[in-house]
Amino acid sequence: MIPVYQMLVPPERYHIKAPHPMQADRIVVHNTANDASARNEIRYMIRNNNQISFHFAIDEKEVVQGIPLNRNAWHAGDGNGPGNRRGIAIEIAYSKSGGARFDQAEILASKFIAQLLTERNWGIDRVHKHQDYSNRRCPHRTIDRGWARFLNMIRNEMNYNGGVVYIVRSGDTLSAIARRYNTTWQELARINNLSNPNLIRVGQTIRINSSSTNVNPVPNNMVNTNNNSNPTNFRVGDRVQIRSNTRNYLTGQTIPNSRKNVTYTIHQVGTARFPNGILIREIMSWVNRADLVRI
Repeated sequence: MIPVYQMLVPPERYHIKAPHPMQADRIVVHNTANDASARNEIRYMIRNNNQISFHFAIDEKEVVQGIPLNRNAWHAGDGNGPGNRRGIAIEIAYSKSGGARFDQAEILASKFIAQLLTERNWGIDRVHKHQDYSNRRCPHRTIDRGWARFLNMIRNEMNYNGGVVYIVRSGDTLSAIARRYNTTWQELARINNLSNPNLIRVGQTIRINSSSTNVNPVPNNMVNTNNNSNPTNFRVGDRVQIRSNTRNYLTGQTIPNSRKNVTYTIHQVGTARFPNGILIREIMSWVNRADLVRI
């Protein structure tokens, strides 16, 4: 898990920098357009009196947090729109000059964004550009190098060579996770460098090799009984398509027609949050199993 260094804006400055409570449902990526370190970006953001703010700054060394995730930030240029009011703002440092420091900052940002997505069971569709909310061409250097390339960097971190990244939940043990993915606790301890396999924390990420593909199906008593379709016991690696009459992902966002009747690969089967869900590898989004057809 990537550590976060906190330099939080004082509550007495919330009225300028973070005036509204927030329930985030997206991530908005920015480039800083200068060559300061992440800590200096946060320091300057806190001390000035401009209504400009962001949750995280990331350089080649670390992730620094300036705004709590339950408060909004002013960063997207859309007033009280969804970017400013529901977006987690991430600034990637050293974008003015680019070079090796920016390269490393972008890599660390991709890893951290993948962590945020995985922790929240969000798909890659939750990652947006600043440009999506205003006329400003930001993140400028990331766009110049290829936005699809950056999204693929995030996907690669989430996919872990085609395997699964599991988020530890209350009551989990390493042995129970291993049984679910038809592997051993010793193997999970080895690939996750766990010195004490009896100590795992809620929210911790556990990587599972792609060879452990036969996931035990979600118990029938966890299936949504409001769905009239007979659920299929899908497995990781199965090839599926989204039915043409499906409207929404399980996260509530509308599924574009271009995503339907396209063949995808199953990345994960079910979580505590989405017991009847299927995570699609190519788009990293959750779909109701009843809305999928096996190919």
